[in-house]
Amino acid sequence: MKKIFTSILMLLFATNFALADEDFPVQFVDKDGKVVADGATVNVAEGEKDVFGDLLFKTGLFVTNASEDDVYVGIDYEIKSIPNGAFQICFPQNCVQKDAAGKYSTPQGPLVAADKKDIQAEWIPDEDGFGTCTVELQVNLYIYNALTKVYTLDEEGPRITVNLIYKDPASVDNLENDEAKETARYNTAGQRINEGQKGVNIVKYENGKTVKKVKR
Repeated sequence: MKKIFTSILMLLFATNFALADEDFPVQFVDKDGKVVADGATVNVAEGEKDVFGDLLFKTGLFVTNASEDDVYVGIDYEIKSIPNGAFQICFPQNCVQKDAAGKYSTPQGPLVAADKKDIQAEWIPDEDGFGTCTVELQVNLYIYNALTKVYTLDEEGPRITVNLIYKDPASVDNLENDEAKETARYNTAGQRINEGQKGVNIVKYENGKTVKKVKR
């Protein structure tokens, strides 16, 4: 009988654990509250200017607490690649800015029941600092000890990847140029060349457009 009772307890524990894993209370969502699934990849290729005129590529992500209880949360993130500039995240309160690849963590703090909070995560590239900043984000639950004032990890939550893409418009043909005939090609010294060479090529099309192309 004791063995059967123990088996039932183990089964109940496994079932409850599975349900908790599928119904994690904290999720990444977009501005409209749509959940970004665990393991998803988000691509952002459109930047915007801040009040100082600096170009930013914002993730547009929020963290929501779908439970009826206040929780303590924090975000672990890994900058996989950052060609230039800095990646900044302001969550849950303070801002942290990093300019190199590596693994980092935000401070931890409270997120009240049914609340949705902007993580204010963005890539701030250098001027003309084209490339892709790739960051992996994971939101986790913490337990706060009021006596020691220390947060300890309770449960790991959803993990997603964000690609912040700053395209060089001079290195990408638009659709109109794809259909137009090339009429001339020059190097950066203004000398006409017969075929593409390594580096920057200045290409003129029959539709009047001139495009810089980079050949590697």
